[in-house]
Amino acid sequence: MSLLMEVKHLLKQYNIKPKRRLGQNFVVCNSLISKMVDSANIGSDDIVLEIGAGLGFLTRKIAERARKVIAVEIDAKLINILKFLLKDFENVNVIHADVLKLNINNVDKIVSNVPFNISSPLLFKMAQEINFKLAVLTLQKEFVDRMLAQPGSKDYGRLSVTSNFFFQIDFLGNVSRRCFYPQPEVDVSLIRLIPKKTFLQNNLILFFLDFVRIIFTCKNKKLKNALDVYFRFKNVPEKMHNDIVCKIPFMEKRVVELDLNELYMIASLLYDQFNLNF
Repeated sequence: MSLLMEVKHLLKQYNIKPKRRLGQNFVVCNSLISKMVDSANIGSDDIVLEIGAGLGFLTRKIAERARKVIAVEIDAKLINILKFLLKDFENVNVIHADVLKLNINNVDKIVSNVPFNISSPLLFKMAQEINFKLAVLTLQKEFVDRMLAQPGSKDYGRLSVTSNFFFQIDFLGNVSRRCFYPQPEVDVSLIRLIPKKTFLQNNLILFFLDFVRIIFTCKNKKLKNALDVYFRFKNVPEKMHNDIVCKIPFMEKRVVELDLNELYMIASLLYDQFNLNF
């Protein structure tokens, strides 16, 4: 029986309809499952977090290689099915929870067919709360395009900067919509993330992330004009503007043209000036 037929059979048997609000598009392609597991290079010592376990097809393949699988699923209707279908795998821990509210600090790998409705908050949670070595994820192609966008391009923005600040991003290819049931209305890409070493509680890093969040609300302005917006947002006294601005480079560049290193340099200079003047 093909995975597609198996999914349809299980959904009918348990009277379940995929929920669009939960971003439920079940993987029905063995080649995609194999590619995800192979790309994660899962070993017998690995603890793997799977987000959105669904009907457990990917979970089984991970469990065959990993020491332990933490399979998180938000849909209560799927939990008993998962526990039944995975009953022979003693190394699988099925958790009924919203992963965005779950306190998981340390795992080796993350492998997930990510529900599209949580892509952005999940990425920030992974960056700031979860300690892991590698992640392999399916994500909406448009979202991945924004992550990989280069300075000056139309897709370049806050997501591009913060994603590349926290992660090395490897594009593993686009995925056919036929690999999912029901088929999503958007295109899908597969990526691998490797965390960069950052000190997450460092005040400068928190300042930088806040700076990027604000400055990209006016990404098509020149930096000198965008900083006026930033200063007003931060309630910086007007008489201090010129004293600070004269120490900042790239003033004639548009925000969207600034690369990660340039943005971090600007934020670092601002951070130093704020500490001197406040």
